[in-house]
Amino acid sequence: MIVVKDANIKRSKNKVLQPPKVQLVNNKLMVDCEVEAQQMFLEWKEKFIKEHRVIETKIPIAVPLELSTWQQTQIWLGRTLLLLMTLGSVGYGLRSRV
Repeated sequence: MIVVKDANIKRSKNKVLQPPKVQLVNNKLMVDCEVEAQQMFLEWKEKFIKEHRVIETKIPIAVPLELSTWQQTQIWLGRTLLLLMTLGSVGYGLRSRV
């Protein structure tokens, strides 16, 4: 014999969650639950999402676009060094083949 106690009934916003209907037929337990709990959860979820919605705002930050003279000098020196290294390796490769 299965007993569902009335203590399991919970009240929320004047709505009553009904206890499940339980039957034992041919040694099979059958439980029918009301979907009211799911409906209440969906109502709560929608309300929670509306109340706690995050508003994103993008704030533009000014970024300096011009490089300083020292930075430009470093870039040009790096390019020159890279060019000299490339020419040196090509010359060394041609010299070693001959």
